Amino acid sequence: MALSSSFPNLTALEEDYLLILQGQDLFGLQIKRALEEASNGEIVVRPGSLYNTLQRLEKKELLESWWAADPDTPDNPQLRRYYRLSERGKDYLAWRELRRQQFAAWIKAQAN
Repeated sequence: MALSSSFPNLTALEEDYLLILQGQDLFGLQIKRALEEASNGEIVVRPGSLYNTLQRLEKKELLESWWAADPDTPDNPQLRRYYRLSERGKDYLAWRELRRQQFAAWIKAQAN
């Protein structure tokens, strides 16, 4: 796993994008819906900010994307841009989880 200094600083919302894509490939509208659903409507994503954020995360090499037809609409051959975590994105999420566990252990030790 890469060292923390090799990871970019991300906002909480950018981390949410990565978490939504953990273990699944989604296109933009699916990501928007997943973020809104997972947050019980607390996160409302405008299309412009959605694609700007996805582009930023891809530029930071945390996501990868490709164009493909939507398998759920075989009658409509329209291509969609799908996104998934890159290996670096997976490493980032693993590193963040480890960091959270370290902080939780430290806080617990301070309480004793």
